[in-house]
Amino acid sequence: MKKSVLFVTSLFPSEADPYRATFNVSIVRSLLERLDGVVLAPERYLPFVEWIRRRSPAQDAGSSPMKDGLKGIRVVRPVLLLPPLVGRSLHWVLYFLCIYHAAVGLMRKTDFSCIYSMYAYPDGAASVLLGLVRKKRTIVHAMGCDINLTTKYRMRRAVIRWSLKKATHVISVSQDMKRTLIGLGIPPEKISVVYNGVDRTLFRPMPQKQCRKQLGTDPAEKNILFVGSLEEVKGVETLLASFDMLLGHGPQQAPYKLYMIGSGSLLHRLQQMIRIMGLEDSVFLLGNRSSQEVALWMNACDLFCLPSIREGLPNVILEALSCSRPIVATKVGGIPELLQNYQPAEMVAPHDVHSLFEGLRAGLARPSSTEYGAGSGIAAHHLTWESFSQEVYRIIGSMEGA
Repeated sequence: MKKSVLFVTSLFPSEADPYRATFNVSIVRSLLERLDGVVLAPERYLPFVEWIRRRSPAQDAGSSPMKDGLKGIRVVRPVLLLPPLVGRSLHWVLYFLCIYHAAVGLMRKTDFSCIYSMYAYPDGAASVLLGLVRKKRTIVHAMGCDINLTTKYRMRRAVIRWSLKKATHVISVSQDMKRTLIGLGIPPEKISVVYNGVDRTLFRPMPQKQCRKQLGTDPAEKNILFVGSLEEVKGVETLLASFDMLLGHGPQQAPYKLYMIGSGSLLHRLQQMIRIMGLEDSVFLLGNRSSQEVALWMNACDLFCLPSIREGLPNVILEALSCSRPIVATKVGGIPELLQNYQPAEMVAPHDVHSLFEGLRAGLARPSSTEYGAGSGIAAHHLTWESFSQEVYRIIGSMEGA
């Protein structure tokens, strides 16, 4: 009989936001190959915001329905009421109160082996409290800004430290994050580094010309691809400034193009910057795209760029590696762990326009080819969702034996 797990995360796709944290779908789907489970995915509801949204023109009229899909995954969606901007140090308590009734109902029907929460705050803290109240083991999966950014706030830092110490086990996405967790006072023996996986049947080297033909892009152009949220933490404004600098040094016979996949709060700011800089013919904001289309764009690009200010272990870097693309990325979080032995990679300083410009110029000077091989870094050999689920399954088993 399979073990059963209660997954808890507010970072999960929904009809309203079908591209939200699709990597969590990959985590759950990989573990459901070995376990049974239910996803408790509370949906945040802000009455005033919803009222405005219903009365405003659609901001993304071209939005596609969810393509990655949740087929085969049971999802329960209680309402999550968290006030914006104020009381964030209490969000974990409100989160707990919002999910408690639904969680208890599920627990009455299923004897879950453990609670598995993706994101340390408020999701993880609320899940640990739920585990303590219901006497269930808890795993908290620390992913990125939940540790790198949220712990900068004194009250939330205290809650995160308390909850991770009380958790049965903590999963870190990188060695860099493990060091940060140890610095918070979490016992090293309680932390396991488990790198995310990548779907190598989808993200694999494909002929560049064929991919460009499918996407309708110019076969002669030299292009750069960014995939991620359009937020300050991803360094997107720095990328635009560096790309503008690059255009001033580029050959006219091979015009440079920048394609940006994703959405976020800086969308309108970036559109404004593009107009002011006169980059309408060189920079294209593509919005959200399905994983299948992202794989095409990966293989169509000459260079993949991720200029983040902070990171955990970004899956888009794994996907670019799996497609054997040249990469320019910042030396933050777990990125150096992935790229340290990957030859066609340039690592640059975060939030530094000139450093990124030099990286882009060096990356684009490489031959446009998919014949780089998979490299010799840790990502090249075994980072699949199969290996991820195998390690997490082992952790769950070891908790039961403790």
